[in-house]
Amino acid sequence: ASTGPLIEGTGFPLVTTVGCRFGTDVVDATRNTGTEVRCSPPRATVTAEVAVSVSFNTGDASPTWQGSLLYQIYEVPALAPDVASGPAAGGYVTTFTSAATLRFARLQNAARCRYGETTVIATFTADSSLTCLPPAGTGVVSVQVSFNGVQYQNLSNYTYYALPSVTSVYPSGGVATATTTTVTIFGTGFRAGIASAFRCGFGTTVGTVDQVLIGDTNATCRLPSLAAGEYAVTAALNGRDAVGTSANLIVYKQAVMASVTPAGAPIEGGTAVTLSGAFTAVNLGPKVKLEFSGQGSFELNGTWVDQTTITFTAPAVTVKGRYVVQVTMNGQTSDYTAQTTPLIELLMYSKPTITQIA
Repeated sequence: ASTGPLIEGTGFPLVTTVGCRFGTDVVDATRNTGTEVRCSPPRATVTAEVAVSVSFNTGDASPTWQGSLLYQIYEVPALAPDVASGPAAGGYVTTFTSAATLRFARLQNAARCRYGETTVIATFTADSSLTCLPPAGTGVVSVQVSFNGVQYQNLSNYTYYALPSVTSVYPSGGVATATTTTVTIFGTGFRAGIASAFRCGFGTTVGTVDQVLIGDTNATCRLPSLAAGEYAVTAALNGRDAVGTSANLIVYKQAVMASVTPAGAPIEGGTAVTLSGAFTAVNLGPKVKLEFSGQGSFELNGTWVDQTTITFTAPAVTVKGRYVVQVTMNGQTSDYTAQTTPLIELLMYSKPTITQIA
């Protein structure tokens, strides 16, 4: 059966010499019921809008043509969807793009998408793209697109998945705009999507670099450049839609150190030291590093007191000298503060020995 245009009217003669004319091309009708005539359009060589008319005496030398309806002829373009999966509840936009022009003027309201057996309206968003909202569904379904609401082209499959749940993030904070902090997220339902498409969402921003799915319950993601603030961390199983249950992440400005008190400590260790400066407003598990040129470094647990104070205990060292002090607010080595000018230093010295008082 033809899927060409259906021309409707009344009083059509029930004859077999029925034809349609598309512009200057004439084709035989495949159906004539007296009120409906259907014709298959000629194969398109160019995209164009043509006038369609019908004749009931195509056997004559000079047929009589009636009507002049406009009809859009187009080549079926190749389309590529931006996602191949989405949440089972549906409603997350799929964008289909093409190298060819898609915005056919006469078909603006006729375009449709079909997910499995469910048809939804397509919307042209540009000359070379259109969007559809997938309906709710389960499992894997075929995806088809039609520009005239009748003839569909098969594109690909679409996989539905249950929403993932992010229950915690470690560390629970990272430096704003640094793009060096890597966090590990924990939760459930991460493997429902395609591993290569997995991303972490930070508020409305989806990460793009070093997003690694480890298993169904954990993944590692490098933070994108973010402004300071609190962000809901979610999982995007299709590479774009970060949805589902979230955990919170604190993004903060890089710590600024101002001074260290006391300015020195014995090499035997054990001295309580206070580091003053501008730190985070909440405790994220800071670490302090003492570094002496050519002698390596010491990484120590710090104690967050408030957003201006961190304390730590000086370690035992074998080499005397001035040790450069650095701090990381979230315990990650990649987030240590840069060495400042002037340097914040802790002098490590030998305890003096008093032999007598004269």
